[in-house]
Amino acid sequence: MPKIAVIDGYHTLAEMLAAPLQARGHDVRIYSPPLDSHELRRFDPNVMVFGLDRRQIAQDRPITHPDEEVTGFKELLELSTYPPLNLIPFVIIGDSIKEDYMPPGIDYDLFLAFPDEVETYVQRIEEVLDTVRTRRHVSSYHCPTCGSRLTYRGRTDTELFCPKDHTVVVIAGGRCVMRTARGKPTLCSVESLRADK
Repeated sequence: MPKIAVIDGYHTLAEMLAAPLQARGHDVRIYSPPLDSHELRRFDPNVMVFGLDRRQIAQDRPITHPDEEVTGFKELLELSTYPPLNLIPFVIIGDSIKEDYMPPGIDYDLFLAFPDEVETYVQRIEEVLDTVRTRRHVSSYHCPTCGSRLTYRGRTDTELFCPKDHTVVVIAGGRCVMRTARGKPTLCSVESLRADK
């Protein structure tokens, strides 16, 4: 049974987003900010549905400062840069928000504008469940601490991440810097990331 995390700053809206998914038999959990990223990771959802809500102060004008004018925006930024979670498909639900307002740095798999696209909400979520298994792009490099294959964190080929022990590796100029989940950054060589070292 697919697992879906529904995240919204307004609990009532989160319940409204969760109900039709639960009716379809999905295992749905609701989360409200402040978020516990470790708890989200333990749930290990197949997709995360993130609600962004236009605040009252920005109702009759364009959004110019999303971190102040959109509820949930700061939490979305945090989650989208947290390696264990940014590999999971993201669906953004914009309540009175258009996709044009999304800054280019946020990586998501589907944007739905409410209330305009409410009729297709469940169908579109299920399409993401069927087609986007993970954003993980596996590299040819191996984790210097556990030996697992590193995956690319984003769109560049210089930032990598180990899904097993959560080591982060950044490659720059033939050298690399690694940081374990609980450690400080340390220098390493690109050669140490190769399987045949």
